[in-house]
Amino acid sequence: MSLLGEIVAFGVGAYLMIRMLGALYGIVDLWYMIGRAWPRVLGGILCWGTASAVLAWLLEPPYLTAFAYGLVAYLVFYLSLFPLFRIFLRALRRRS
Repeated sequence: MSLLGEIVAFGVGAYLMIRMLGALYGIVDLWYMIGRAWPRVLGGILCWGTASAVLAWLLEPPYLTAFAYGLVAYLVFYLSLFPLFRIFLRALRRRS
């Protein structure tokens, strides 16, 4: 059961990072009306940040480690897409 629990904790960590990044993009997406939308944007960031913090506080060590790896792994994966996209665009330019 421990391995299955760690896999689930990893998946939940990745999911919460996806939601947190989406909430952070709310700043960019709603910047044109941030004067009226700031409660919604701040609420989303606080909601997903608090959910991650509470889960990290409640989880026991083997599951906490898997949860943290899920958070960090998705963040690293997401940030690695930017340079890979540039490499892909350069390859397309050379090809045409």
